[in-house]
Amino acid sequence: MTDSSFHDNEAANGAVLWVSASSATFDGSALFDNVSYGSGGAIYAYSSSSGQSVWIVDSALYDNVAYGSGGGGMFDATGLYCTGNTTSDTAGVFGNEAIGGDGDDIYLSGASTFYATDCDLADPSDSTSGEVYSGYTDTNYSYDTDATFQCDSAGCL
Repeated sequence: MTDSSFHDNEAANGAVLWVSASSATFDGSALFDNVSYGSGGAIYAYSSSSGQSVWIVDSALYDNVAYGSGGGGMFDATGLYCTGNTTSDTAGVFGNEAIGGDGDDIYLSGASTFYATDCDLADPSDSTSGEVYSGYTDTNYSYDTDATFQCDSAGCL
């Protein structure tokens, strides 16, 4: 989905996108003000096999809410790629909330891997660090703007 805006949606899981055994790309898009009454405020991605991926390219997932885990997104056995740019602090995943669980911005479980390159994970409105929860290590990791790192079964580096 290119140059699109998704907002004010509600769903049981993944208010914008619920994807299983498939891949999706958001390029130049904004996903905001969405509510999930379960997990994955904007995106819920699940796969029982490898090969599924979600790409967030120069896009923003912000101000989404999950009443479960993963305010921005819940990713289970999925490759997540976040690619931003250094000229903007609004290309990434930030300012989301997981009311009843972990991972305000991103929740990783299963065999998920997260690759971030210049990904903005800090909320530009108040400079609050973004949060990635790794179910592998039962740990929350905090990151800021233009973050480059990888999370896998060993945690986030």
